[in-house]
Amino acid sequence: MHDRVAPAAPWLWLAVGAAFSPAIVELVRSSGDTPRSAISVLAAVLLVASAWRERTGGAPARGPAIALLALASLLELFGILGAASTLSRLSVAIAVIGTARLCGRPTLPAAFLAMWLVPIPVSLIEPIRVPLEHGAASFVALVLRLFTGDGVAVGPLVRAGGQALELQSGDAGLHLAHLLALLGWYAGVLRGATVRDAARLAAGAALLVLPLEPFFLALAALVLTLHGPASVRGLLDVGFPVAVTLAGLAWAERGRSRADAA
Repeated sequence: MHDRVAPAAPWLWLAVGAAFSPAIVELVRSSGDTPRSAISVLAAVLLVASAWRERTGGAPARGPAIALLALASLLELFGILGAASTLSRLSVAIAVIGTARLCGRPTLPAAFLAMWLVPIPVSLIEPIRVPLEHGAASFVALVLRLFTGDGVAVGPLVRAGGQALELQSGDAGLHLAHLLALLGWYAGVLRGATVRDAARLAAGAALLVLPLEPFFLALAALVLTLHGPASVRGLLDVGFPVAVTLAGLAWAERGRSRADAA
């Protein structure tokens, strides 16, 4: 059965891509809302493509695959009609998983990488946005006072030495944890892990946010005094996420090498 389905797989993927093109367009459009979102989406797309070369997922599972594609179609419809970008992105992710199950490639853990096309919903962040911003600003101001004797936080705004930096909810670690979880899951895929084992690796990687985000904010405080808020914003939005992505990919590939050697 796998041999009969495999030759049609490219056409099936093209058909699914055409069917979900409105949701894909919305994904591309909304992924540029923030630099962090764009980096996460790009990383997810590249890692899904990279995981394609891993071992196949076995015989196609037609029943679950069709159910997943039907669910994805409903989510796409609701997302478009309701102008809900999260539902549109979720429909693309589920369509990828369903198509993978229908084709028997890539593996289910690899297909689940598509779930990182879905950002943390704004509806979840908004209720805690103010404490996240104020907490990040207070931490940066504390670091500034410790090292320079000059730093005060007023809400999300940090002032020091004539410089002012506004902290955002994304600076408090949620988006970094999301990216770390993606890299942890990808490491599991490269090691041939099951969905459960990949989830454990993703959760463990996400916990690295606890030491990393304070470290990055401390560096941001130092850069604020030396180069100003524009440089800090570039590091927080782009520099640090890219550095984490590259380090995570190197770690994942190293884990794959060890697994192959064993």
